[in-house]
Amino acid sequence: MNRTRSLLLLAGWAGALTALRAVLPERPLEAVGPRALADMVFALGFAGLVIVVTGLAGAALLRPLRLQDMMTRLERISIASALGLGVLAVGNTLLAFLGMLTLPISLAWLGALSFASVMFGEDPLPRIRRMCATLRGWYRERSPGEKLGLPLLLLILAAAVFMALTPTWDYDGLMYHLQAPRLLMEQGATRLMPDLWQANGPLYAEMVYALGLRLGSDTFAKLMHVWLGVLFVLGTMALGGRVLRREGAWLSGLLVAGVPLLPFWAGAAYTDLGWAAFETLALVCLVSWLQAPSARWLVLAGICAGLACGTKPLALILLPIACAALLSGALRSPRAILARWATFLLPAALVGAPWYLKNLLLAGNPFYPLVFGGPEWPAERTALLADYLASFGMGKGIWDYAMLPVRVFTRPEAFGTFSRSLELPSLLFIAAPFYAATRRDRVTRVVALVALSRIALWSLGSQQTRFLLPVFPCLAVLSAGSLWTLSRAWSSSRWLRQLPMAMILAWLVLVLVFSAGVPGLLWFQNVVVGRESKAEFLRRMVGDYLASEYIQDQLPEDARVLLMWDGRGFYCDERCLPDAEQSRWTWYFQRTGTVAGMAALLKAEGITHLYHSFGDSLFILEHDRSGANRLAEEFFLREFRRRCTRLLSPDPATEIYELTCRGGL
Repeated sequence: MNRTRSLLLLAGWAGALTALRAVLPERPLEAVGPRALADMVFALGFAGLVIVVTGLAGAALLRPLRLQDMMTRLERISIASALGLGVLAVGNTLLAFLGMLTLPISLAWLGALSFASVMFGEDPLPRIRRMCATLRGWYRERSPGEKLGLPLLLLILAAAVFMALTPTWDYDGLMYHLQAPRLLMEQGATRLMPDLWQANGPLYAEMVYALGLRLGSDTFAKLMHVWLGVLFVLGTMALGGRVLRREGAWLSGLLVAGVPLLPFWAGAAYTDLGWAAFETLALVCLVSWLQAPSARWLVLAGICAGLACGTKPLALILLPIACAALLSGALRSPRAILARWATFLLPAALVGAPWYLKNLLLAGNPFYPLVFGGPEWPAERTALLADYLASFGMGKGIWDYAMLPVRVFTRPEAFGTFSRSLELPSLLFIAAPFYAATRRDRVTRVVALVALSRIALWSLGSQQTRFLLPVFPCLAVLSAGSLWTLSRAWSSSRWLRQLPMAMILAWLVLVLVFSAGVPGLLWFQNVVVGRESKAEFLRRMVGDYLASEYIQDQLPEDARVLLMWDGRGFYCDERCLPDAEQSRWTWYFQRTGTVAGMAALLKAEGITHLYHSFGDSLFILEHDRSGANRLAEEFFLREFRRRCTRLLSPDPATEIYELTCRGGL
């Protein structure tokens, strides 16, 4: 009876959302008024439904592993949700490969997942009641300082949700996190997409976002990324509980929530927090295996690692690091080592492989077009992309590496892309090395090894701060250990023992002021409640939105506009050719080198117009190690535009040119 009631509740929830969307589709870009509230209710309701369904699905999947008695409730909640999202993503991926990711089929898949989760898993209603009772009991046991942390966390979460309710304006979201699943649904995932290289995968998180896009809501994607951010914090708390016991779990969560741009990253249409959450939960399982050796922990760790690899290729770095951690206690037994590796790596490969196999079959390169290039990606084009990705940071010399821990804090703009001067780790992470250096237990050594290895490999590649996200949970746990040790050492002093918690809370207040104050200063609330249209908001927030409007309103349907050094194409139609590698004009210049040659090449590519933004080109020039982009822009500004174009748009910051010498002079 209870299961039937649960199914009816889920069906009623889905039915109410369907009716709302049928009566009030997503509002047009120019619309204002209460339609915005309907869009908000639908996005929140649909995200909530998916979160509940995937949580139930993950809980059902955990049952065959029989690890429930070895898990804390926090671990069960976070790992179950991650597994359920993975099942949804893998299912949508297979549908996309078959060209079947249509709205009816994708919703039918979600419905089937709901039915199976309730019928074959634990009855959700008693589970929810037990969860609430556990949370109430846990909160009552907290100290006054720890209790203050909960409302701060909830306010930071509310700020992230608030930012997620705005139209998508973040750069990478407009470039590929939303554009990729939309194009895959339109064109089929079994095709290579050379002009949007990120769309070739891995795209597990984007396959979850596809559900919302099918229903006209890009806000859904951002809300799901907020939930992945919640799992990131919960996973950090679970790791802290394993390493530091119960007292350290809460401190670890507060510390990782104090990363300054975490609310902004969470409220954007990104996937980084999904990747980081899956990696963190894989590490939780590895640490659990160290404490209670069971092959089932390694299987679960492999599944979580596979989900991370299927979300972002940078997660592949975790696999050799985890294999090194699995050497613990078995150096004299090669057979035991191989058995551990196989138990971990086989599930990881099975879960994470689909996108890499697709690229291998179609392009001969599992990482297409990275590293080895492939169709339409010769070595010269690949080199330009690699040069851009390697340009972050302040050099790769011995002194640069020695100063890296300092420069990440003092020169954050050299490592950032989103809000560059504020992309930095939490200052409280500087306490992490002290705990790692003073503790000798195996679990702490493994966590420190993972953090150190991850940081070392990050420093050799693209030194973007957000690529350190999987390291932050380790640093948060180790820093919590240091602060917890100080608090215990000062237990005889009433005031000193409260100092570590006071430092954490003060830092969280600063993060909250920034994450809540900046959206207020930018008047985000107007577009959320409908006092401002989406178009008005986007004209303020997205640098090329006015140009996209001009292209779609003023240019003929057969026009083809190359967005020079600008990869954002989500708000433009097929008339726009976004520059996803942010060096396409440079690649063309390297192939031709003359005005006549460039004109002929553009004609062959079907390009009729050029869009040039000084803001976009300036960012690329700041990351132009070889000088190739600077030469290409100087060629455009000094020669090509004078001899071969006619200026159409009046905006001096974002110019649109019509080609006048197509194929010759």
